[in-house]
Amino acid sequence: GWARRWGGLMRSEDISLGVREVTPEIIDVIRQRIVDAIRPRQIVLFGSQARRDAGYGSDVDLLIVHDTARPDREVRRYLDRLFLDRRFGLDLIVRTPREVAQNIADGNPFYTEHIFGEGIVLYEREES
Repeated sequence: GWARRWGGLMRSEDISLGVREVTPEIIDVIRQRIVDAIRPRQIVLFGSQARRDAGYGSDVDLLIVHDTARPDREVRRYLDRLFLDRRFGLDLIVRTPREVAQNIADGNPFYTEHIFGEGIVLYEREES
């Protein structure tokens, strides 16, 4: 993984997303729902939540690295339906491993600095 690891989270049963303040437990629920739904290669938290300087009402920014031929918008719409109970902003970017690798190779600062420079890997699939 390129980024720091997210650690020490509680179990996610019965945690409501119907709150405006995002906690590590809420982020863990989001991570688990995405993993259960699509089993992506990787989920990276970035932005203010990853930097730990998020304020009340800050959104959650996630890069989801997923092997799919489906358009980004279609996957995001599917994932958005998993979070209809939320009361906070959730910004999902879905990219294939090839797209991520190309952006890093191109030196795209959004990827090299913002996502992978400051980001936290929430999930990385074990390759069998």
